Amino acid sequence: MKTYNLFVYGTLQNKSTLSMVLNRKYTGDYEPATLDNFIRLRSGVYMIFQNPGSKVEGQLVRGLSLDDMERLDRYEGVPNFYRRTVVNVKLIGDVPNGAHPLTTAFVYYNGPGIKMSDFSDPLVAC
Repeated sequence: MKTYNLFVYGTLQNKSTLSMVLNRKYTGDYEPATLDNFIRLRSGVYMIFQNPGSKVEGQLVRGLSLDDMERLDRYEGVPNFYRRTVVNVKLIGDVPNGAHPLTTAFVYYNGPGIKMSDFSDPLVAC
């Protein structure tokens, strides 16, 4: 069975929330990761926007099924509130020789018509 990776940066970093959305207990691990050239903002909900030179800290979730991704799309309001795309995320933490490998993952980012100006100040490492 094909599985998918997802970079999460907001409420889905909580395993209970992720499990509720998936309608099953998520038993995998979260891996600390960063996403370059995006900025994270909050105004009631977390949202990321493309922003060269910025970086978002979050977690990599592995082993998601197609059904999981479809549930997540519904939860995130794809394609109107959020859009889903493939990005390269950098794993952080203890890695041999200081190398921080890139991994491909899906991410949810701002939907069409949602502007950075609709959100508050950037969230830094929260």
